[in-house]
Amino acid sequence: MLISNLDLENKSISYKKLLNNYVHCDFSEEEAKEHWKNISKKAKEFSKLMKRDVNISTVITDYFTTTSPLFTEPLIVEENVFRNTEKMALVDCLTNLFNRRYMELALHKELMRSKRYASPFSVFMMDIDNFKHINDTKGHVFGDTVLQKLSQEVKKNIREEDIACRYGGEEFFIILPQTDTKGANEFAERLRKNITKKDFFQKHCITYSSGIVSFDTEKPDDITAILQKVDTALYKAKFRGKNNDCSDIT
Repeated sequence: MLISNLDLENKSISYKKLLNNYVHCDFSEEEAKEHWKNISKKAKEFSKLMKRDVNISTVITDYFTTTSPLFTEPLIVEENVFRNTEKMALVDCLTNLFNRRYMELALHKELMRSKRYASPFSVFMMDIDNFKHINDTKGHVFGDTVLQKLSQEVKKNIREEDIACRYGGEEFFIILPQTDTKGANEFAERLRKNITKKDFFQKHCITYSSGIVSFDTEKPDDITAILQKVDTALYKAKFRGKNNDCSDIT
């Protein structure tokens, strides 16, 4: 990709997301745009000196090691090897959702962002009802199919900025950035409506319970507090008789 092909005034571009593809740092949109402006300038200087277009990764590495030092010892690897290794480390192989390791990283990042900009965010945890019984009566292969089918529906119903993860076993966790209580409840209702109407889940009587916690004003101290709160909400949903949602607010 050539930096020169990107218009800095193009409102459809998220420079934060663009730069995050190369540098995994929590820049604001304005910070990312300013960095990209400087990177673009450096790319033009390099291209003029070398009389050819310069690879974007080369320019970004030079920029963040010299002009705006962010790296001290950058590791150079073949991009496709890096991407495959990164994916294996952060993605659950059965469901193709992010794994718990990535969830904790993303949740910490969202908490810091929310505190910095005083914006709301919500978390959603779902647990398949009676999953052990499903495995015991229909086999683990069918149980894996249930997990895959549910993860597919989750992916269909989240926004680009939402982060869906397999928390462990039959539990799923979704981070909903910039989402208040009303938005989180609307998401929960939409997800349940869309899942329960699917033939597969109706035919096999598969249901789930969920806990929803929104942090509209007060922010928790750390991700442990977030996980404890949403886990409690999920437990309440199970205690009510399963197949329902329990919402809480902080």
